[in-house]
Amino acid sequence: MNKLKIIVLIICTMFVLSGCTVRGEVTLNPDGTVEESVSVLANNRIFESDAYSKEQLIDFAVEEHKAVLDFKKYSYDYVLGDDLSGARVYKTYDNICDYFGNSAFNQYVYKYMDCTETDDYYEIKNATNYITYCSNCSDWPALDDVEYKIVLPFSAEQNADETDGTTYVWKYDENTPSDKSFYLRISKDDIKDAHEEYLQNEENKKTRNTIIMIFVGIIILVVLVLVLIKLYKKHKRNKLEY
Repeated sequence: MNKLKIIVLIICTMFVLSGCTVRGEVTLNPDGTVEESVSVLANNRIFESDAYSKEQLIDFAVEEHKAVLDFKKYSYDYVLGDDLSGARVYKTYDNICDYFGNSAFNQYVYKYMDCTETDDYYEIKNATNYITYCSNCSDWPALDDVEYKIVLPFSAEQNADETDGTTYVWKYDENTPSDKSFYLRISKDDIKDAHEEYLQNEENKKTRNTIIMIFVGIIILVVLVLVLIKLYKKHKRNKLEY
């Protein structure tokens, strides 16, 4: 079994191979870098223990496979909810194709994803069929509730199930057919424009902060001068009275 599949199994296995809920979020930053965050969750009854806390149980399970996570340069923390809890694994990539080529967590719905880079765009689509739900399969977790979210700083051509502005969501469950496809096309010009806009906004923010600091400094100076003048006049008046 390759390391990519092992990574997915690591956390799901510790929560039992059935009923594993996955929440994946991928954010494309204005500079083209990508932040990946994947939460693998299970019902809180899995974590009921008189001897250990939820965090300790998660640590015990992850520690056994920590070498693989470290090899793929992942960090993790805890997700502690009212109904579901588990682990959130996260990592940063140089660009969107670097993410799809090296992420260990986009193989839980398709074994292989194809990311093609040209001078003008990145085009991502599934290279294999969707891994259908299988409650009796021992070599793959029964992922009956998967939400895969990609957040962009601009609009893109895609076939997401849901859209909210420039946030695109693909959903998979036990009824998803094997021929369900994934498609996303990102313009490099849009990335360039988003980066330039981000840099301009940062420059504007820096300029505004500088102006505000100067303005506040002037106000403080004026107040200080007024206070000194008032004190001087009071001092002078007191001298005259004596």
